[in-house]
This record gives sequence, structure tokens and C-alpha cells, in this order.
Amino acid sequence: MHIDKNKWYNKAEIMGIFPIGVTTYKNRIKKLKQSKFSPYTKMTTKNIIGSNLTKVNERLIHGSVLSELFGDIRLPNIYDKEKIGKWILNKNWEWFCNIVPCNSYPIELKSKMEFFHKKLKELLGCKSKIDIFYSIEENSNDPYYHCHFLITSKPSILSVDQLMQILEMTTEENNRKEKRIFIAPYDKGKYQNRGTSYSNKKRSIDYGYLK
Repeated sequence: MHIDKNKWYNKAEIMGIFPIGVTTYKNRIKKLKQSKFSPYTKMTTKNIIGSNLTKVNERLIHGSVLSELFGDIRLPNIYDKEKIGKWILNKNWEWFCNIVPCNSYPIELKSKMEFFHKKLKELLGCKSKIDIFYSIEENSNDPYYHCHFLITSKPSILSVDQLMQILEMTTEENNRKEKRIFIAPYDKGKYQNRGTSYSNKKRSIDYGYLK
């Protein structure tokens, strides 16, 4: 879900955007006591239909501070599709990739992703921070599997060539007939909710997170 930075959000809307429960919400809004957040929260009243209470108080939080308050969330249960979808959408990914090795099974793809993560660490340095979320899916035309994945890192990976050199160690190179490796910068404005499809595709059989 896109966050409108000019809009005020209530609790239900915030919990619909971020992969959090009531306890996390309550803990995070304690930060609103800080003076810097005072212009960005307010109390209002709303009518409750079908209730003996005619009005109840409701907290609203401005969209411009939602990511600061609720965005840094640890990985939810990787098989909780709803929360993982929200987590994916709210993380600042840099690269959107896919590999389709010949005749690969899930256990081999897991090993390839671990190898890829290790080589990226060697490239960027031992103090680098590299996050990869991947989804393993069945191929549509044969009994084997392929892997989609999202990447973000500090320092950032600067070029497609850097990624391609390492991915060509894990799978066959692209040629005129077949495209085995796909790499593109992750454009949040372009992809919007499509990132969450990693956690919802019917052919997905496993997921992983490397950091």
C-alpha cells in the first residue's frame, strides 16, 4: 500500500500497511511522547455504528512519519503470507532479480542463494549489510524450479554488471535462445504491490531470507 504523506491514518489503517500486531503498535506510539512528533499526532472522535457508545476517541498519525515510527520491523514468520507481504512492501529494496537454472531442485536453489550472498559479501566487504528475500517456484513447463529474489545492501550495489558476474557463477549465462538471468533496479513506484506477490504465488513452494 502506498503511504500518502499528506494524509492522517488511524490504527486500523496503520496495521493494514505494516506487519505489526496490537502490542507492537502500542509500543511504537510511545515515541509520540517525544516533542518532535507532537505536530504529527492528534486525537479525534468517531461515531460507532451499532454500539451503545455514540462516540469514541481515536488517535490519528500523520503519514509523513509512519515509516519512521513503524517501518523498521523485524522479519515476521516467513510463512505468514499477509505479514510477509507487508514487510516486503515496506522495505527499501534496490534490485529485482530472477534466475532459472537448468534442471534445478529447491535444495540446489537454496545453496545457490547462499553462495550468491557469500560472494556479494566478498564483493562489498565484510562489514557490509546485505538483505536478500527469495521465493522458490515451480517452472510452468517442466518439473524443475526457479528463484525470484529482492536485494538491498549497504554499501549499495552500483551496477547490473556486478550482480551479473556473480549470478553467472550460479546458473547458465543468457543467450539468444534463453534468458536464464534477469536483473533490474527495483522501482517502488513502478512495482507498488507487485513485490508482495513473492509471498502469494500459488507455485511458490519455499521462501528464504539471508542477511
